[in-house]
Amino acid sequence: MTTTTTTTTTTTTTTRNKKERNGRVTVTVPVLVVSLMVSMGLSFGAGTLYRWYCWDAQNQSPQLPFPRLLAGKVKPFTKYTSHEMVLNNERVRTSHHLHIDGQDPMTCEDPSLSQDGDGDGDGDGLAVDKSHSNQSHRDSDSESSSPPAVQDDEEHLPAGQHVLVDIKNVNAAFLDSEERLATALIAAVEASKLTMLSYHCHGMVPSGVSCVGVLLESHVSFHTWPQEGVITLDLFTCGSEPLLPSIQVIERLFSVPRDDVAVSSGVYNNNETDFMAVQEPPRMLWSHVLRGFRTPTKRKRILQHDLNDFVLRQLQMDYKKQVVSVASPHHQIDIFDIIDPRFGSTASTERSLLSDGSYESQNKDLFKPDRLLFLDGAIQSSLRGQEVYHEALVHPAMVAHTHKPVKNVAIIGGGEGAVLREVLKYSTVKRTVMIEKDEAFVNVAKDHLKEWSDCSDVIFDTEDLSKPVESCFDDPRVELVFQDAQNWFTDRYKYECDCKGTTKKPAERNYCKCPPDEQRKKTETETETDSPVDEEDSETETEKGDPSRFDVIFMDTFDIKEGVDLVEDMTFLESIYGALNPKGLLAMPLGPSPQSVDPSDRISSKRNRGRIITALEQLGFESLHVYEEAHCGLKAPWSFLVACKDPVCRFFWHSNESQFNMILHDALEPTRSGAPTLKHVDSAVLQSYTVPPKSWESMFCNEDPAPEECTQRGYDPSIVNVPASDFEVKVSSLGEGAGRGTFAKVDIPKGSYIMQEQAIAHVRFDQYTVDMMEKMYEKTVNMTTAFDELSQLVNYMSGYGFQQSLVADYEFYVDSGANTFVNHGCNATNNIVGERAANPRSEDDPYYSELTLDPEKSGVLNPVRVNSVFQPVVDRHLPHAMASFDVAFRDVKAGEEMKQNYLLFISSPEDWVTEVNDLKAQCRGEKFGSVREFDSGVRRSKVSKRSRIKNK
Repeated sequence: MTTTTTTTTTTTTTTRNKKERNGRVTVTVPVLVVSLMVSMGLSFGAGTLYRWYCWDAQNQSPQLPFPRLLAGKVKPFTKYTSHEMVLNNERVRTSHHLHIDGQDPMTCEDPSLSQDGDGDGDGDGLAVDKSHSNQSHRDSDSESSSPPAVQDDEEHLPAGQHVLVDIKNVNAAFLDSEERLATALIAAVEASKLTMLSYHCHGMVPSGVSCVGVLLESHVSFHTWPQEGVITLDLFTCGSEPLLPSIQVIERLFSVPRDDVAVSSGVYNNNETDFMAVQEPPRMLWSHVLRGFRTPTKRKRILQHDLNDFVLRQLQMDYKKQVVSVASPHHQIDIFDIIDPRFGSTASTERSLLSDGSYESQNKDLFKPDRLLFLDGAIQSSLRGQEVYHEALVHPAMVAHTHKPVKNVAIIGGGEGAVLREVLKYSTVKRTVMIEKDEAFVNVAKDHLKEWSDCSDVIFDTEDLSKPVESCFDDPRVELVFQDAQNWFTDRYKYECDCKGTTKKPAERNYCKCPPDEQRKKTETETETDSPVDEEDSETETEKGDPSRFDVIFMDTFDIKEGVDLVEDMTFLESIYGALNPKGLLAMPLGPSPQSVDPSDRISSKRNRGRIITALEQLGFESLHVYEEAHCGLKAPWSFLVACKDPVCRFFWHSNESQFNMILHDALEPTRSGAPTLKHVDSAVLQSYTVPPKSWESMFCNEDPAPEECTQRGYDPSIVNVPASDFEVKVSSLGEGAGRGTFAKVDIPKGSYIMQEQAIAHVRFDQYTVDMMEKMYEKTVNMTTAFDELSQLVNYMSGYGFQQSLVADYEFYVDSGANTFVNHGCNATNNIVGERAANPRSEDDPYYSELTLDPEKSGVLNPVRVNSVFQPVVDRHLPHAMASFDVAFRDVKAGEEMKQNYLLFISSPEDWVTEVNDLKAQCRGEKFGSVREFDSGVRRSKVSKRSRIKNK
């Protein structure tokens, strides 16, 4: 037994060793079965995991809504072509494509399962390019390849509207949900009355969603940043439906408040060291831009006008909200609130609403959003600029009418009520008629532009201060007329020419072609006054005025682009002229101020502005004044025009700052609150308005040929000036009655300036001063000492001075140097002329010599050549124009006496005959001049306004 067992063991060991040496392993059946079962279990587990983490993640993703056709719309004929760039799942979580056909969403496969065998398989991005093409028809059974005809009333131009929207502080979960975002996208498209053909969305890794939708009209797309709470969206369409209403829909659908992150509010805690953390609401920035090419139209489309420049296209506005958009029977009315980051911020505005004692909270009005008013897309005014604009329009005209109290005022347009508010600040105003054709606009203004018509601080009844009027429209002095202003005026004040058999020729001045003796006959109300500041006459003048006519008319509806309607049919302007009292004024805005490089209004795109000015001259307005205001809150400095029916307004227009102060003090009522009655305009501002802008002068002089006054703007540096040191004063060579004279010490070439360094330093006696002196002169006639002292001043003014009628009929200027003693050259022996003067050049000119002049046949010679009543050059250089500007009329030898032609110094038509005859008598040696009479001891008992002698 023992031997057998040993042998068997030895045999088995020997066999195993042989197998190992041959490299073979014998596997039994049980081992094989177990191995197969383990392998199947591992495979099953791997497949389950794949299904859980990949397959189910894709196929169980949210079902996004399909695009839908709006009710009444027909499914369009389209051809669909796509080219997908499949990305690996390191960049993209999910992708969905949905078509208007309602086909199943196409889901991206795992890139590792659809990878091309020739690809590099590096997983860095691009894996497979797939192209799809299918054709979709309105009728699924149709086999036609051409689209059937579709009735479509929409406008299809190579142009469109582009809306850009940025929203922050949005809910993160919303921004990471494809389903919620797609639902909002579909709703926004449908609310915009657009047709979405398909859209494609990608869920990004680790978060965020990008979607793009193809519209029948163009496209829509967005991208989100959930962690930052930001979404950016753009919508472009070439359809005819306006996109502005879509902006509010987008804000409502996509501005989901976040609830996960608190941000700094910009407001300090009570300890004033840290900002408070608050949950800020969503904030949206948006822009609306017109794209492409449109058919040119005579008038700008509303969305291409100021509304686009000020609001719609500005993406970086801190705050921009449409308050109201109304289409009235006459206008498209749009009102927006904005916060321009250049001038404010939402943080400051929000802090002003608190009660934390901050500067903002104590000055709430300074931090309000600005409110902009647009009519037909054109900017009218803004909350920040409306007081400046309307004060600039109203008060210069009211002040220029100060020769008598303004009682009756008419306002054409002005539906927002701001012109009304400014007019009612004058206590003398008893009746204001506002003619506005658009009643709906007035109602919108009452609801949304309350600051424009706020009269709660205006005192209109000084006897009963307990009766405040909240709205200017409710002031008892106001008559509201809802009617077309042209019809209203022409029905009541149609201007009739007052000469027999007249014909209207626009090229003729005064519009009516009448003989000189019949032209513009004065009515019984058009009486003469000696002085614009004569208080005794002014009230009488007012009492004689027609109470049915107006002292001032404000035209607040004038659109320079539509001004052609006014000049092609002059009936309206004629009726306005007829509606004014004899010394009435018309005031109107002229739109953006010109640039210095602009051509003349006669040939520029603003030619209607020039035609209006010409038409006002033709109607008979005697003085036109243009000025500008740069703080109206508009896109450029704004120009205004005041047209005076009587030249007396020039005197008040050119008042000095102290005079303006007194006028405003006397005319304006104080406020209930004690605040200044005017917010912007004061005496200094009014004085600045008297000087026309340089750009108006340049444009005026860019005319061809240039007006003559344009050639004499200031001193010519090429002309030699002979200084005062080259002259001496001694007894005149003209005889005993001439007194002193000025003599040349050197030879003077023809054309040289004469003592201009002294001519500019003249002494001015303006109309106020002259009237006061004459009244005092008459009151002191029996007071010997006072009378003699005042006589010296009066004789100095009237004897040595000269008159200028550029501002008022009775203003005197006295030279301060040796040229004061230049005498008259009798019988055309003068050797000095005024550079600006209408100088007689030959013996054929009736004004060449007083010897041959018949004052009964030849009237006053204007001392300055001005070709029209519109004088921007003269008004701009008025002090310079009133200087002597003397030049040598011919070569002057040393020792020769300097002489002037005094005929050029008589500016008053009433004085003309008397003073020419006095000049003739003085040249004959029959009479002394006023200064010589005073030096000789002749005592004058009275100075008459009609007997001022200009000779020295």
